[in-house]
Amino acid sequence: MLDRTPKIFISYSWGSNNTKTITKELATSLRTDGIDVVLDIWDLKLGQDKYSFMERCVIDHEIDKFLIMCDRSYANKADSRKGGVGN
Repeated sequence: MLDRTPKIFISYSWGSNNTKTITKELATSLRTDGIDVVLDIWDLKLGQDKYSFMERCVIDHEIDKFLIMCDRSYANKADSRKGGVGN
């Protein structure tokens, strides 16, 4: 049991607006339920490198869990190691 507010990082497939919408709705719901959520659309600043942002989130000891939201297209690219996803 945590003695503080749990904190999660959500990473999602940027290829689909639907995935982005669903992810934002989930993140909003989690925040309403008292979970601190790190999400690029709220926490990535203009001009900040998105890859550095994600890497920092993955190694941040204050983040308790990671949630990855991907669509079929992303999964297919990862499985076939195409488009930078599976490299």
